[in-house]
Amino acid sequence: MLTEDELQKFLIVAFQDKTDAINKFNHENIESKDKVMKVFYQYSKDIAGKPYGKQKEYAGLLGNYFKGYKTNTVGSNFSKSVY
Repeated sequence: MLTEDELQKFLIVAFQDKTDAINKFNHENIESKDKVMKVFYQYSKDIAGKPYGKQKEYAGLLGNYFKGYKTNTVGSNFSKSVY
């Protein structure tokens, strides 16, 4: 979904610099937005431990940095049982 260069840029702005994306990343050739959201949900749940009160922060990793996603929508979908 991202080139290696794009992934590197995302990791730097989102985790190292913790700055807002000036130009949001664009997914190419994705089948379903739900599949992409599942990756970010799994990260927040399994890797980050889904800490209390941090749901919006993890939803923002998708909503703030990628075109076509809104942080509030992603965050509310995190609570659905589809994942």
